[in-house]
Amino acid sequence: MTTIPADNKPKRWPKHAVWIGLVIAVGNVPLYFSIIQFSPDLRDVPWINMPLSWLALALATVGTWQVVKQGRGVLKKGLAAGGLLLTLFLVGICNWYVFSYSYSLPESPDATATETVAPDFELPDHKGQPISLSDYRGKKLVLVFYRGNW
Repeated sequence: MTTIPADNKPKRWPKHAVWIGLVIAVGNVPLYFSIIQFSPDLRDVPWINMPLSWLALALATVGTWQVVKQGRGVLKKGLAAGGLLLTLFLVGICNWYVFSYSYSLPESPDATATETVAPDFELPDHKGQPISLSDYRGKKLVLVFYRGNW
């Protein structure tokens, strides 16, 4: 019976890293469209999607490298390379959407233009006295509309 020395044993986990990376990349897409895009804090700074994309790509790359380096069969090498290419494609599409396409969407026709003259209105102040917006014409004014929970 021949035994393989401890330092020459083939590594088991890296060959599965290709598929783990692909699963992470596939899961990253619905994660963005089902949860992250609805939260401005998560959507505007993709601090969840980017590390997941990098992890998926790193795992797929390491796994493919290990399969090729260990001299596996042509079919296994091809499947690993295909998994890496699919992961790269999904990560690329996700990054393209987050950093390019989502910023080039047309503006809403109902959006209020910035630095325009607001229509005049009148509201009571904290003492109940009416204050009109026209009282502040020619002065710099910031309007903050806040919906309270009281």
